[in-house]
Amino acid sequence: MTKMSSKNPKISLQDIKQFEQEYDVTLPKQYVDFLLEYNGGYPQESNFRISDDEGESLVNKFYGIGDMKII
Repeated sequence: MTKMSSKNPKISLQDIKQFEQEYDVTLPKQYVDFLLEYNGGYPQESNFRISDDEGESLVNKFYGIGDMKII
């Protein structure tokens, strides 16, 4: 997983379960783990390799759950 240069306020598993219930979604375990660790934020490296066929793309920000701080 990439290193994050900043992250948002911590959330709990209960917060994630409430989000899933409210929006009638089930988030993948890897994303739940990411949210529990960082709750979104800004990656140090924004270039990501998708595949040999697709090449690279950029991700500037990962959104989290709840109030996000503004940098």
